[in-house]
Amino acid sequence: MLLSGRRSGRCAAVYWNDGLHAYRCGAVDRTLPVLLSSLPRPLRALAPVLARPLAAAALRWIAAAKGCDSSLQVLDATMDAGHPTPLVGAANADQP
Repeated sequence: MLLSGRRSGRCAAVYWNDGLHAYRCGAVDRTLPVLLSSLPRPLRALAPVLARPLAAAALRWIAAAKGCDSSLQVLDATMDAGHPTPLVGAANADQP
């Protein structure tokens, strides 16, 4: 929300990395371009100064390689659509 200004939907900083075959956080990997697109015009001159601290903070905020806050459930496609059985439960289901 901080960088993309969105309360729902995909974060504008998330992008697909073809080399890693994975989604990545631009606040970590592409910090300067993300800041330049996110900051109000009068503050964009600060982007080079803020880039390194943002990358470090982003790693901590998203807890890189520590899990995900997604509520995705993998369902068995062969199960009855009215009573799907999750193969994997929701991530971090114990969190509000």
